[in-house]
Amino acid sequence: MTLFLTSSPSGCPFEPGPAIPVLDRRNHFLENLRAVWPDHPVRGLAIAADPHAYAQNDEMCRVFLQSFADAHLPLTELVPCDARNQEEIGTLLPRSGFVMLCGGHVPTQNHFFAQLGLPGLFHNYHGIVLGVSAGSMNAARLVYCLLYTSPSPRDGLLSRMPSSA
Repeated sequence: MTLFLTSSPSGCPFEPGPAIPVLDRRNHFLENLRAVWPDHPVRGLAIAADPHAYAQNDEMCRVFLQSFADAHLPLTELVPCDARNQEEIGTLLPRSGFVMLCGGHVPTQNHFFAQLGLPGLFHNYHGIVLGVSAGSMNAARLVYCLLYTSPSPRDGLLSRMPSSA
């Protein structure tokens, strides 16, 4: 597996920008991603931060599918993995040449990753993985989310938790 851990693949999310974000060229990110990208379109899987935010997950896939196409990194599709299809993760992951660990609320995503059993599933994965913000944090074995005070629909999750990824 080739792993890219980012805060945001399209630069600072707080800066105004285009409706379809452009993948960031700073620090040779886009160049390094292109260097490992297959010479053919691959299927993408976007593992959600909030497994119940269906509209947000679908929109994120639509936007990033276009961002990757604009950067000449072809995806045949970018499928959201959330509560609608989480039981299919064992077949979705091996069929995907690219996986995005999406950004969002760190404890909520960490809990979802644990439900999916991602550590075991990634042992034999040989594609490209892109962590985005929370997804990058939750790629660690142990995640410390110090003083996380933002409200969450999943309140009650611990602020220091073993990661599933």
